[in-house]
Amino acid sequence: MRDIHRLLKPEGRTFNQFDLTDHISKYDPKAHPKNYLRFTDKEWAIIGNDVQYINRIQADEWAELFSEAGFLGDLFDPILNIPVDTLPIAPRFAQTSPKDLECGYLVMVHQKAPIQ
Repeated sequence: MRDIHRLLKPEGRTFNQFDLTDHISKYDPKAHPKNYLRFTDKEWAIIGNDVQYINRIQADEWAELFSEAGFLGDLFDPILNIPVDTLPIAPRFAQTSPKDLECGYLVMVHQKAPIQ
């Protein structure tokens, strides 16, 4: 993100869309779309794989990453709210807001600051 920020012209914008679902659910209709939320980082290191990568970064974490890279604003629109109230939530995600946990897809627009 820092490279994107560096390459953008002043006041340039970036548009990003993120799939925050467990990709296994696309192949297995019985799998919960946010199933990865139940696993600790240690468990995930064991069951995760390099063939079918699943990104576990949540909406609030994406907003923070853009902010740390120097982008202004964090206009985002969560798409496809997925109920997670019946899903056990791993400690890593315990402080994440329900709105972020339920976000299935995320669209974000950020801007590089103008030259002052």
